Amino acid sequence: REAAQKARQAPAYTDMTVSLSKSISVFHASVRENARRARLAGDDASAAWWADAGQRYQEVLQAANRAGLEHVQKWAGMTRTGYHGAKVDGKEMGRFEEALITVSSWLQGTSRDGDPQDHIHNQITRMVKTARDGKWRALDTVCLRQILGAVQAVVATHAECGLTREFGVEWVPRKDGIGNEIAGITQEQMDAYS
Repeated sequence: REAAQKARQAPAYTDMTVSLSKSISVFHASVRENARRARLAGDDASAAWWADAGQRYQEVLQAANRAGLEHVQKWAGMTRTGYHGAKVDGKEMGRFEEALITVSSWLQGTSRDGDPQDHIHNQITRMVKTARDGKWRALDTVCLRQILGAVQAVVATHAECGLTREFGVEWVPRKDGIGNEIAGITQEQMDAYS
């Protein structure tokens, strides 16, 4: 038992967290706050409207995350089979094969400090089902790590398009050049919730 406790244990999951722009989190917080105020005022019609807006918002983010996971499946749903340690006639004998990933995802609306910060945790199981023979093998996490930036971009683009479609928001490039923020939500407002 002591030896087992000292030995390195392979994690059961790889956490792939997708974070969204701060203005998206502020927008979501405003939707929730408007719903809360309508409930407190006893305005059932407004409360229902804001609750529906909150549901549509979550559906947009979940659809964006699904698009990101489809990208993961296509480009990193891989396992290694055979022996990869030695080469024969200059060729590696092992193969990389398509495998089906299993993921558990959930939307979280706050940071560890309790600030509005929408992000999605994707727990990708370490074992994947090899498409060719149905055997369970280890996920090739090297492939996964190489596409994380692309996954973030896919999710952000889908979220931005969905929020524009559902709520008519417009976007402005961030000053650091990494992504976009919702037009009309100021840096001061984002800083107030950070």
